Amino acid sequence: MNLNQEDQKKALLMTALLVVLGGMVYYNFFMEEDEEPTPRRTTSAAAKGRPAAVPVAGKNDIPVITEPLMLASLSKSQEPSGGRNIFIYPTPTPPPPPKPQPTPPPPPITLSGLNPAGVIGKTGDFTLTVFGAKIPADARVFIAGREQKTTVVSETQLKAAVGAGTISNPGSLPVEVRSATDAKLFSNVVNLNISPPPAPPYKYLGLIIKGGVTSAALKFELEDGIQYVRKDAVLGGHWKIINITDQEIEFEDTNIKVRHRIPFSGEGG
Repeated sequence: MNLNQEDQKKALLMTALLVVLGGMVYYNFFMEEDEEPTPRRTTSAAAKGRPAAVPVAGKNDIPVITEPLMLASLSKSQEPSGGRNIFIYPTPTPPPPPKPQPTPPPPPITLSGLNPAGVIGKTGDFTLTVFGAKIPADARVFIAGREQKTTVVSETQLKAAVGAGTISNPGSLPVEVRSATDAKLFSNVVNLNISPPPAPPYKYLGLIIKGGVTSAALKFELEDGIQYVRKDAVLGGHWKIINITDQEIEFEDTNIKVRHRIPFSGEGG
């Protein structure tokens, strides 16, 4: 069948309308169910100070929570009761007490005392008597680690000759007894006290030379007056003047035979 040009245009138009109509029908029945509708925003009435209305849920509506969540109560309820504070450290266990050390046995030789128990320093040689028990026949006396010339009197007594150099300085010196042949025989330690010798209680104020005679101006520390003395004079019953110079005056304590030098003080002008 032959169609003219006008009929062909009408046929093409009808075909195009049918295609468009078919697409619309397909979209309405198939594509609409697959699309997710945009959720509607609802403003909580409680946020505006009004009672919240219960919304009617539609088919595609997303549920909206209108009551505030109590997060603080939830967090507290989830905390375990009686939790441990990580910043509190347990008290360390104290170390065990040290084991007591056994008491060493006493020395084989026992010393009980000295005579004299104390001396004045720089007073010269003297004899020291040592008292004890179980003293062997070959015992020796040691003072500050130095052996002294010893005489064994008995098992309870020794005598030692002590030189002046041993007591030249004040302090306390250890005294012990040892066997000359057996190192296992030794004693406990007792102390010998050395006290400093008393000094003359005078100040040297100046030197006076008159008519070839030398005198010293002295001031007694416990008095205000000045006295003039010469060589060989004795003051206070035992302070003898041995020598006088412009730099010092020398005394001797006649009781213990100890000499002292008193320098010029310059207080006499």
